[in-house]
Amino acid sequence: SSDYSIPANANGFWDLLPVQTEMVIDRDARNEFVLPVPSKDGFIFAGWFASENFNVLPTEAIAQYHLGDLAFTARWLDVEDIMAIEDVREEDLNAPVILQGIITSRIGSAAFIQDETAGIYLYFGGNMIYDELYQVGDEVIVAGVLSAFNDALQVINFNMVLHLDADQPLPAPVEFEAVDYEELMAVQGQLVTFEGLTIESIPTIGSGSYTVKVTDGTTSLDIRVDMYIEDYEEVKALFQSLVVGQTVDFVGVPASRFRATPQLMLSSVDQVVFYPLTKVEVQAALQTMLAPNEFATSDLVLPTSIVVGGVTYPVIWSSSDPEVITNDGVVTRGEIDVTVE
Repeated sequence: SSDYSIPANANGFWDLLPVQTEMVIDRDARNEFVLPVPSKDGFIFAGWFASENFNVLPTEAIAQYHLGDLAFTARWLDVEDIMAIEDVREEDLNAPVILQGIITSRIGSAAFIQDETAGIYLYFGGNMIYDELYQVGDEVIVAGVLSAFNDALQVINFNMVLHLDADQPLPAPVEFEAVDYEELMAVQGQLVTFEGLTIESIPTIGSGSYTVKVTDGTTSLDIRVDMYIEDYEEVKALFQSLVVGQTVDFVGVPASRFRATPQLMLSSVDQVVFYPLTKVEVQAALQTMLAPNEFATSDLVLPTSIVVGGVTYPVIWSSSDPEVITNDGVVTRGEIDVTVE
């Protein structure tokens, strides 16, 4: 067996041991020992730590067959120190903040969090120790420092992520009927919904971050897709299948900004609803997308289906001169050039 010392920290003692500063546990080292969870009125227990460096995950249990003395410090969080997110957004930059809310979106290792008052961006950078503790739908308490990047407020330099619950309903999005920069700036960090926007431009998409522009007919809005989102390839394929002029809705997407320009931070194809193209629009798109080679000296690879405007269409090829190019794209070269349609 081994002895384990569990001292109370400056914030208070265990309710069960109100006059003791430590408890010595004698346990059988052949079994894992799960550390108890104390309680204290007005405080939230944030875990046991092997040192007063809280920028690590707390210890939940002592491993099987561990021998030797260990000391753990309890971390307590005063519930009165938890700030509403709207108040966090009013703090001075570089101020320490503690906030509680629901994770509404993940952008790589970063995330958006929202409570009943407001929302804000959480930037973890390369710190992945908390990664499993803040998935979409999780209710968490986080402690960090208020910062700004390109004028978008964010919390950085975390020293605590306390997971409270999972699978919580997301806040209802703020619904917009038109693109209004001032109103969008007022709901930064919150989920928003737009209906009936028109795609203005889609860039050539490679493997990096990109921006799709949409409009309400009067004002443009940037849809930002970060290269680190989990569904990057699915979102990329969707936008590559949509066409300029197509009508789309964006549902439950966090509002952000790049300096003075508001933008939506898209992370999933589930946040996009597209409207089918008309027959004329489909035919116009196909004329460009299925244009055959101007010159063919070897067999052609002809697609049998194509996605236009988010809809998959079968493609059937017909040759005006099958002896030169068959319906399957097989080329028979002759002595002179021949035009085949």
